[in-house]
Amino acid sequence: PGLRIREVAHGERGLVTVSARRAWQRELLSVPLDHAFSAAECRQNASSLVMRIPVELRDRLARSHALLHLCFLEHYLFVKGESRFAPYLETMPASLSHLPLLTTVNISYVLEGSPLLGDILKHRRDLESLYEEIAWELPDFGQLVSLADFMHTYCMVESHSHAKHEGNESSPLMVPLLDLINHRSRGANLRLGGSAEGELRLAAHVGRHAIAEGDELFFTYSEENEASSKFFKQFGFVDEDLPVASKVSFPLRPHHPDYSSKRLLFDESLVHTKLMLERLGGDDAESYLGQNSGYRDFPKFVIWRCSPESAGFVAQTPEAAREELLPYARFVVFPRGAEALRTDCDVTKRPPACLRPLPPAEEAAAAQFLVEVVLEHIRRYPGSLEDDERMLLELSGKRSPAAPYLRIRCDERRCLSTLLQQVEGIAATTSEAPMQLPREPERTSRKPRSAPAVTTRELGYGYGWLVFLPALLALGCIGRSCWRRMCKAPRHIE
Repeated sequence: PGLRIREVAHGERGLVTVSARRAWQRELLSVPLDHAFSAAECRQNASSLVMRIPVELRDRLARSHALLHLCFLEHYLFVKGESRFAPYLETMPASLSHLPLLTTVNISYVLEGSPLLGDILKHRRDLESLYEEIAWELPDFGQLVSLADFMHTYCMVESHSHAKHEGNESSPLMVPLLDLINHRSRGANLRLGGSAEGELRLAAHVGRHAIAEGDELFFTYSEENEASSKFFKQFGFVDEDLPVASKVSFPLRPHHPDYSSKRLLFDESLVHTKLMLERLGGDDAESYLGQNSGYRDFPKFVIWRCSPESAGFVAQTPEAAREELLPYARFVVFPRGAEALRTDCDVTKRPPACLRPLPPAEEAAAAQFLVEVVLEHIRRYPGSLEDDERMLLELSGKRSPAAPYLRIRCDERRCLSTLLQQVEGIAATTSEAPMQLPREPERTSRKPRSAPAVTTRELGYGYGWLVFLPALLALGCIGRSCWRRMCKAPRHIE
């Protein structure tokens, strides 16, 4: 009572209150759990797609919202008006072209250099692989459901689902009415939670501030400190109040001292996968993967976070450059053998870290390594930041669907520049010239024997070898299901 659905902007709907609400008001809006759409809706029907797939696959899909998607797909495409959720299904948007997984924008152009490009392309391939896997298990599935419908209904679920937590388990749900409430990461006036009646209802409660008559209702979709690029990938719009993040890979490479022994000191699963790739691919692997695949690199990934543009793109944890990256860089350049490494550095960490300063020339080499890697990432973006910002201004003026993607790229470049400032500051404090490391071997100009459909540059740094991994896993008699997974988490309810 006292709530209305209204068009709030550019065809978007929202929920507004027609009367004032006091602070901390409980259950402004609540929905019984049996009115929420979940995979349980299909588990009760032995002939449903959910129940026809093998138990092993069903259990795996239940760990994300993929099983919910399969159930929703069946109701949306086939059950339709006979579903008890028919009124809710009819509210689903006909077009979701603003979402990165479905956009017709040339993202390889507007996201060139951005790690987000690789994330989107990989997510698309994961979904295509899942579609093929289901079609393999259910031969009529490929005839009944097109890949386009599969992707479209997946995006409906991904952008409208919540997660209900019970102990250590999460159950993804689609909740009518609640998903009419729009998002704000700053200034949200509602919070989601349980009902005073127990766990039988999902409710939206008023927060610490009162809500005036006619105000739109908001709650926060994003997780705490979630990057704007990650949020954009799921919901298709840029939240200017979320932090900006740049993903940077600091790789141990074959030309670094004691590479063969140092690579064994990374995370066990990474070592296992990389060594298996080497054994199966042999010396000829680069002819398939391409000369810049990086499949022999052993990376340490760092998410460098900055405040949003409104706060000046200030690094959130600038001390991490000296306290986390520099100890790792010392490990990479450490030249005095495995025994000395175990004595001088903490090899129990994965990857190891050398917490104490090295001799001056080695310390300078570690700082130089950090600077070179950050510059390498910066150079992956095309042109200059000033060019990008001019283009963004032009696209924004035209309300081009490409503008949000370019905004992500510009923000990443601004944030990455703060990391460069930090590592250059470290390099400026070194007292001697850097120790000379062995030169990285020149890359050959030989073209890949069979170029993949997606270039390694589009995959993002450090992931090029993944193009070849599925075929190698098959050759190694490892089941196809072990490398397919759905990796996007739904929104959370406290």
